[in-house]
Amino acid sequence: MRKITTIFLMIALMIYPLAGIVTEVNYAEDVVTVQDGAGNLWRFDGAEDWGVGDLAALLMDDNSTEDIRDDSILLVRYGGRAQWAY
Repeated sequence: MRKITTIFLMIALMIYPLAGIVTEVNYAEDVVTVQDGAGNLWRFDGAEDWGVGDLAALLMDDNSTEDIRDDSILLVRYGGRAQWAY
């Protein structure tokens, strides 16, 4: 049981939630760009239902490094509309 708990804890430390606002949607290339609160830009595929000003909830993997620039998006969910932002 302890081994399972340790593995779960290790995975939990590598995965974190992140919220951002969609700043660009490139329908031709099927890419969405999201800016988080720290100003970092993240991109993911699947532009069909996204628009500028949408809120995105991202589940991130830190790839076991301290440098946020190499983190990976694991999952994206629509979080509503941020009309006040744009």
